[in-house]
Amino acid sequence: MTCFLKGMPVVLALLLANGASAGIILTSLSDQLSEGRQCGAATSVGTTALFAGGLGPGLSGLDGVDICDSATSTWSTASLSKGRVWMAATAVGTKALFAGGATDLLYEPPSRRVDIYEGGGWSTASLSKARSSLAATSVGDKALFAGGLDSGSDATDRVDIYDSASDSWSTASLSQARSNLAATTAGGQALFAGGSAGSGVSDVVDIYEGGAWSAATLSEARSSLAATSAGGMALFAGGRITSDYPIQTLSATVDIYDAATRTWGIESLSEARAQLAATSAGDFAFFGGGITSDHSSSDVVDIYHVPSDTWYTAHLSVARYNLMATSVGNQAIFAGGGFRGKFVEIFEVTDSASWTRPAASGAGDWADATCWDSVVGPFPTDDVLIANGGTAQVSGTAQAGSVTVGGGSSLNIVGGTLTAGAMAASGTVNLTSGTLTVTDPTGPTLGAGSLLNVSPGAALNVAALSNAGTMVVLSPAIDFGSGLTNTGDAMFMGTTVAGPVHTPTGSTVTILGTVTFDDPVSGGGSFWGPGTAVFNAGHEPGDSPARVTFEGGVAYGPFAHLLMEIGGPTPGDDYDVIAVGGSFSPDGTLEVRLINGYSPPPDSFFDIFEFDPALRTGEFSSVVLPEGYGWDTSGLYSTGGIRVRASGPPAIPEPATLSLLALGLGALVRRRRRSAPR
Repeated sequence: MTCFLKGMPVVLALLLANGASAGIILTSLSDQLSEGRQCGAATSVGTTALFAGGLGPGLSGLDGVDICDSATSTWSTASLSKGRVWMAATAVGTKALFAGGATDLLYEPPSRRVDIYEGGGWSTASLSKARSSLAATSVGDKALFAGGLDSGSDATDRVDIYDSASDSWSTASLSQARSNLAATTAGGQALFAGGSAGSGVSDVVDIYEGGAWSAATLSEARSSLAATSAGGMALFAGGRITSDYPIQTLSATVDIYDAATRTWGIESLSEARAQLAATSAGDFAFFGGGITSDHSSSDVVDIYHVPSDTWYTAHLSVARYNLMATSVGNQAIFAGGGFRGKFVEIFEVTDSASWTRPAASGAGDWADATCWDSVVGPFPTDDVLIANGGTAQVSGTAQAGSVTVGGGSSLNIVGGTLTAGAMAASGTVNLTSGTLTVTDPTGPTLGAGSLLNVSPGAALNVAALSNAGTMVVLSPAIDFGSGLTNTGDAMFMGTTVAGPVHTPTGSTVTILGTVTFDDPVSGGGSFWGPGTAVFNAGHEPGDSPARVTFEGGVAYGPFAHLLMEIGGPTPGDDYDVIAVGGSFSPDGTLEVRLINGYSPPPDSFFDIFEFDPALRTGEFSSVVLPEGYGWDTSGLYSTGGIRVRASGPPAIPEPATLSLLALGLGALVRRRRRSAPR
């Protein structure tokens, strides 16, 4: 839960890899801290984030503490036992510790004080040596405070270690005395890196693990860097290489330590800077603010997603350096900094991203983060919502866990590739060119009022599809995988359709040109349009049963199997009827089946086809009729009907039919199809 009190979420920019990733929502609180502060210290314990001390008016240290309780979404204040600046903070167990520091900006005099917050109450302890500009981190049940500047403004190698299990203190030493270093913990290892050592900067990394110490080196020596950990990695970013005024050399390097393999890698910030702040939420590391090489403040927030090795860029609401950062749950929080600022930014890691550009602003590209409510745009596993009447365009490569296109909104794929785990639309999806892939076995769900356009140069890859809206397919071929369920309106033009199609009563299919169905088609929906529908596999008209109308032509291929059901005397209600307005080209097998226990009386007539005999070409190669009745099929290709004879032996089928009479048994033997089994 976000700590909103004096502000609400501000939409700045957004869009949604492996592993769990998410959108990042930014909330800016312009006047949230109780007093402006820079060079303070921050940490979190449980659901509570604490921002303490720092530089106040008159260049003296502040004693104020701003406390954000994310469980109750409230802010409160408290006081340190002594005001100070340049402290170090960390949390261990249920305690948050604020240690050392100085009483003013000039590092004098340094302090031994440790203020300890636990459960809403405060207590104090002391470091073994007074110092400021130190670094702190925790590992297991131990909190470590290392390095810093002592009372002579000299760097120290002292490490104070607090054991929360025994409530006791001990000391150790860094391999090199230094101040303005950075600390973080990954994989049970506490790392203290870089810093100012004597007249220069250091590349040393001291590593504490299980009571023992070892050392490594950064790729670049520097001080005033920032550190955090995410996804089992310790990251050390930016820093100052030289500080000769007015020229200073800053670093954009990010040294990354893999705690599992104990190996190092190198990445880069989007800009070189020092005196920045770092924290993490989930698998994301955040590096915000800082001072640049020309001594100006930065508003950049570089965001690194560890599992996918991907960088994103966002911005603070106000550029500043010497700010504080910590995290609570899925929130990365930046506070204070600059000229005693009260600003707070909360970057909340979520599992979704929403399109926020309205229709009045025109279309925007998926890759344009300013169109979204996530400051970095959608990540590959995000649940994406395109709403507000906006139009999102995919011209490159995009991924999402799911995509929902709201009513009045549009998703246009123009030359790009979008892969989504699932998709639902009540708006418009235009597949102009490029590829849309939906991996969910149930396929996309197109709701009432939706529109899907598939152009000739586009590819739609789905495992299935459910359409209750309007679907227009102009591509020469489309594969619906395990099937298309069409309860709305579907139009095909010159398309070869793969995958079963079910179009129940009340739905429509519009046929333009020759549309070929290579897999079974079923349902009582109507077929409109002047084109010809070609059935190469099974066709089961009706919904047990129905009258199915074809405005244009109908053709059955040599391996087609047409099943007509008879359950009573009323056409369309009791038995299936196919009404053809254009050409009629029968072939393959016609099977007539009795349903619902119906036994037709003698002289019953069933007009199962309606067509213009002048527009008929060909005959079914096999006609399979219910056994035990004398059937008259002499009018099948003229009137479209079949009749149960009043008396006498069964009528001999027309010569063109290949059904065999089983003499002696008086039964019809179903002829094997000439193709492999369906």
